[in-house]
Amino acid sequence: MNPAIFIVMLLSEFCEVIAQICYKSGVNLSQTKSLRGVKGYIIFSLKVLAAPSIWLGFALMLGGMVLWLFVLDRFNLSFAFPFQSIQYLMVPVASVILLKEKINKDRVFGIILVALGIIIVTVS
Repeated sequence: MNPAIFIVMLLSEFCEVIAQICYKSGVNLSQTKSLRGVKGYIIFSLKVLAAPSIWLGFALMLGGMVLWLFVLDRFNLSFAFPFQSIQYLMVPVASVILLKEKINKDRVFGIILVALGIIIVTVS
């Protein structure tokens, strides 16, 4: 695999991972967990859409999609798609580092299994 396209693939995934962190950050800032019913959904939607981190997440997701389309132009989908599984590794790590979330032992074991699966698919 060409190293440049591999970097583009990783950048695409990185954009999508950071977008997820932005979404969670924006939702956390909305402070609407106690709202219920239709009015609650409307208030939640307005608060979330007013959060700059949500819009940054949208922009990052769009950037990741454009990069992913570049990857798909170069590779078969059946080859490229398994690389998106790297998000299952990157999101929990980013959540721990950036959002100070906790991960239990079972989840760590699952993440290790996903990593092994990515390695197997990559070398095949």
